[in-house]
Amino acid sequence: GVPYHSADSYIDTLVNNGYKVAICEQMEDPKQTKGMVRREVVRIVTPGTVMEQGGVDDKQNNYILSFVMNQPEIALSYCDVSTGELKVTHFNDEATLLNEITTINPNEVVINDNISDNLKRQINMVTETITVRETLSSEIYSVNQTEHKLMYQATQL
Repeated sequence: GVPYHSADSYIDTLVNNGYKVAICEQMEDPKQTKGMVRREVVRIVTPGTVMEQGGVDDKQNNYILSFVMNQPEIALSYCDVSTGELKVTHFNDEATLLNEITTINPNEVVINDNISDNLKRQINMVTETITVRETLSSEIYSVNQTEHKLMYQATQL
């Protein structure tokens, strides 16, 4: 842990070196609690989710990118959470996927764990500056589950 007043510089350093940072806050008043004060994680910061001014370069986007392969189609989405910009596209081949990733130049890529090792290597080659490449299990990353969540969230607007 670090003191609140100096946390931003530590967070920037850790995130820029490829770490995820969990932000915890005290949930109880230390004056009214004996022993350890209860703390909870209130936010997780990654290279693609930095929103504070110190951690974001104002001159370029800070994209987090993900894609899903549902043969023969590949759907790609990317978002800059600091500006709210969100884009979605689709295509039918891995060459276009790699070209799009190179063009977008994301700070973070979230991928499904069942993509081929060859494609993972190619993504690593075109994204040398990315500090975090998050891999999610197939159960978490399923198209149907994603569609269901998006439809649910859309009905809550």
